[in-house]
Amino acid sequence: MSHQVPMAFVNKYRADVQLLLQQKQSKFEPYVRVESQSAQYDFYEQIGPVSAQPWGPRHGDTPLMETPHLRRRVGMFPWIWADLIDKPDRLRMLIVPDGPYTTNAVYAFNRRKDDIIIKSMLDPAYTGHEGTTAVTFPAAQKINKAAVNTLTGSKKITIKLLAEIKERFWNNDVDEDEQLIMAVAPNSISTLLQDEKVTSADYNSVKALVQGDIDTFMGFKFIRTTRLPVVADSSVYTRTNLVWVKSGVLLAKGDDITVSVDKRPDKKNSTQVMVTMDLGGTRMEEKKVIAFETEEGTAPVVPAP
Repeated sequence: MSHQVPMAFVNKYRADVQLLLQQKQSKFEPYVRVESQSAQYDFYEQIGPVSAQPWGPRHGDTPLMETPHLRRRVGMFPWIWADLIDKPDRLRMLIVPDGPYTTNAVYAFNRRKDDIIIKSMLDPAYTGHEGTTAVTFPAAQKINKAAVNTLTGSKKITIKLLAEIKERFWNNDVDEDEQLIMAVAPNSISTLLQDEKVTSADYNSVKALVQGDIDTFMGFKFIRTTRLPVVADSSVYTRTNLVWVKSGVLLAKGDDITVSVDKRPDKKNSTQVMVTMDLGGTRMEEKKVIAFETEEGTAPVVPAP
């Protein structure tokens, strides 16, 4: 047999593209208030609570009590991604890259939405007539890991902690018909199974939650995410988890995810794939958001950028 036969072998490559593992959709957007916005900064008006007064004497003067007016300022910020596909490269490829490039970029923008929403819940909100008064996240709405340990005897998520968080929402007079949304890291869900207070009746529900068969437990809708902030101290990792109701967080959209695929004459007719969006967010009411810390003993999963 001729030793030249291998020279006739043909290299063959699959003509499809596999996008590597990553979060594809926004996990938070369906669970916040979404509004369209056409200005860099916009104001969302609010009315504070009033109280009823005793009637007083017969035929007395009508008492007037001023209704408190408040507002929240929301600023939008643009985001962009673009890449070029050179004409000679396109001719030499077995694939048409426009679609995979676009899909990959849209996934990145959906993850960025979640980052914007998380940041909006924890960062200062701005109020006042000109929207220049900063309202920091109140200590009363945060349960640090020391307080978690005092409450539950553990620096991890437990049944007792869930009950405490729910009670805080009740004490804040949050409407009971609003769904409580809880964002936690995946390992926190598994930790619930190790809680000694999980009853036999609860066990099957928690097991189904861990397996992903259900996403609700004790009145909370759970969102598994690796994007929550983590602070490292030596080999101890402290995670900030979030609980909120939909009306408590606002996502303002000047321009949702927009894709354009165009030829660039200034780049020798290379194809430019560009994705943009213009978004902002804020915490609408402090009492509608609670943050709590848990401790993780191993390095957390690093999410895709």
